[in-house]
Amino acid sequence: MIGIVGIGAAGGNIADLAFENGIDAVALNFSERDLESLDFVEERLTLIGSEGVGKNRDEAINLMVDKNWEMALKFIKENFSTPSTEIIMVCFSAGGGSGGGIGPMLVDLLAQEMEDKAIVAVPILPDTTEALVHQVNALYVTEELSRQNLCVLPIDNEQVKKKNPNAGKARIFKETNETFVNLISSLPKYTDRHSKHGVLDKKDLRTIFSTKGISAISSAEITKLDEGQADISNEGITEVIKKSWENSIFAPLEMQTIPKAGIIYEGPLDLFTIDSAQLFSSFKGGEPTHLFEGTYEGD
Repeated sequence: MIGIVGIGAAGGNIADLAFENGIDAVALNFSERDLESLDFVEERLTLIGSEGVGKNRDEAINLMVDKNWEMALKFIKENFSTPSTEIIMVCFSAGGGSGGGIGPMLVDLLAQEMEDKAIVAVPILPDTTEALVHQVNALYVTEELSRQNLCVLPIDNEQVKKKNPNAGKARIFKETNETFVNLISSLPKYTDRHSKHGVLDKKDLRTIFSTKGISAISSAEITKLDEGQADISNEGITEVIKKSWENSIFAPLEMQTIPKAGIIYEGPLDLFTIDSAQLFSSFKGGEPTHLFEGTYEGD
């Protein structure tokens, strides 16, 4: 249901991990050497004009002459035109040259060319210790994406850095990529499951990812049996879910209006009780106008 397009080195690494975990994925880059370093993703496109652009996003944009744009669009359409792919997530480093230069324009073109798909921009934001050029590139990228009618799912390396202040960049990138791929791979599994108590189906998931604005995904463990009794009251569950938003790998949410949201629950039915008004009380606009819920009985 979900396809991954990885641009540049950072996006390519996510695409590689996604493909290893059974998600359809492709990678494109100016650097053939970066593409050759990938272990699993099979479909790769080498853009012409340079072996790499360093961190110069302007050079990447200038190199995307008509032929490169045509090649990129054709490449993605050939791999994701089937009806089984309903959501295409385009992953790229907002602070990089190739990804930061190509990413915003490519997602805009895909949204125009592939109207039957939900196109999601997944920029990877630099942490605050990264070089100034990364920060400047990211500012341009976020400004460009804000003008587009797209769902944006921003991965924020600073979020992972906060939890692991002494970790090196390699560990942060690895943990971020693995968490993202695990979350993305889990969603379609629920849309294929049956439940007497309500399902979050493929149409619901696509509707959420077709909504313009900043989005986030989080996972919350309500009970941890090895840590003693958890608070499974409505207030306790609400608090756990809210904390999962704060501790996710995605950019912190601005608590404004939330138009659409989805909640998936898996576990014993008698443990799950939630008041949506209380859960979304942090948002100035209150509850979402559309709330999609899937409840799956399990252990």
